[in-house]
Amino acid sequence: KEACDIQKTRLGDCVESAITLTILASQLKNTKDYDNAEAAYKEAIQMLKGLETDTDLARIDAYLGLADLYASRGSFAEALTYYDHCMGMQRKNFGDCHEDIAHTMFCMAILFQSQDKFDEAEVMLSKCL
Repeated sequence: KEACDIQKTRLGDCVESAITLTILASQLKNTKDYDNAEAAYKEAIQMLKGLETDTDLARIDAYLGLADLYASRGSFAEALTYYDHCMGMQRKNFGDCHEDIAHTMFCMAILFQSQDKFDEAEVMLSKCL
């Protein structure tokens, strides 16, 4: 966190600072510090939204991390919202047929499966192919 603060002080709001926040959020999520991880992901997303440069790839990573965080906490509706945001941006940047989109669909399928929504999971898995 201290390194993020130093970087943000020196560079201000920029893609690099947002990426560092996303990395921090991922580490916090891995240590099950979910509240601080959520705050870091959201700060990164807000920072990226305020920039005038192309930030889609960095936002995709932050959305995907936040979706995974919500899924691991059992907040399935929130997770799906962020997976949808992520997939929309992936389609915009990569087209409809890209391995990153398939990965996001796979994550969504696992989320459906964990809720015993097997029909939705099957549909999503078939789209991955």
